[in-house]
Amino acid sequence: MDAKRNTYRKEMNAFITRIKDMRQGNEEAMDAYRTFSRAVLEPGALDTKTKELICLSLSVAALCDGCIGFHTKGALNAGATREEIVEALRVTVLMGGGPSYIYAAHVLDAVDELTQSA
Repeated sequence: MDAKRNTYRKEMNAFITRIKDMRQGNEEAMDAYRTFSRAVLEPGALDTKTKELICLSLSVAALCDGCIGFHTKGALNAGATREEIVEALRVTVLMGGGPSYIYAAHVLDAVDELTQSA
């Protein structure tokens, strides 16, 4: 991980702090998004782990480090193993080419960081 970047834990905590400012004056919309996100990730035809792996792949494709942090954590919390994450990343790279290859490495940074004790 580039030493100039925040760690994924710090980046996620900073986002959570900033989200409070975004909520002011528009709590209903922000609550609706959070409710929608939680509902979508509930098990259905796909289990939560699979949904988080899809989110993680799309985070890489979108080149979104913040998304990578949150969905790496979500995938790990849903029981995804490093091997499952790596396999999902290979599919992402297949479809996304070089930029996805670079950001897939960011996911492995996040996995390493988030699986170490805090």
